[in-house]
Amino acid sequence: EAAVATLPGLLPHAQAVASGVNVLVFVCVFIGAGWTIKVQYGILAVLVLSLLSFGVGGVIHFDSAILESNLLPRVSGLGWLGLLPAFALFFPAATGIMAGANMSGDLADPGRSIPRGTLGSIAATAAVYLLMAFLLAGAASRADLVGGNMIVRDVAFFGPAITLGIFAATLSSAIGSMMG
Repeated sequence: EAAVATLPGLLPHAQAVASGVNVLVFVCVFIGAGWTIKVQYGILAVLVLSLLSFGVGGVIHFDSAILESNLLPRVSGLGWLGLLPAFALFFPAATGIMAGANMSGDLADPGRSIPRGTLGSIAATAAVYLLMAFLLAGAASRADLVGGNMIVRDVAFFGPAITLGIFAATLSSAIGSMMG
């Protein structure tokens, strides 16, 4: 969605681009875990810049009146189906947490590092998601939150950083999955 929203002309070639990226991810992982972890550090830097761009934009656009209007839920006719989109949004965060366990062979003390890393990543992920939810609730109207699939980019200080962050997160997940 992010690629097509950013580059609409990509849609007819999306499958070829995805296949090419998959081959590049395979080559990256085939070279070795040490090199792949170095690539992940670069990806992490892009993700941090993306989150900072959103945080600055969220603070700039924050309005307590908008936050107050978004505090109470107004779900109409969705019932349990409202759970499926929420699950689709939050499940990748939980699977990303397991990427550290997939690379346990590269750790000096896996018995100590895996529990600490897993719990630390759960805490960090929860903090980021809660802060993002709070900033979005105070920076965007309910209609924009429900209807805008790129609302984070719209709120961010520098929107293209969000697109790069989406690409980086997707690439990181692909590398982590292939490493596992």
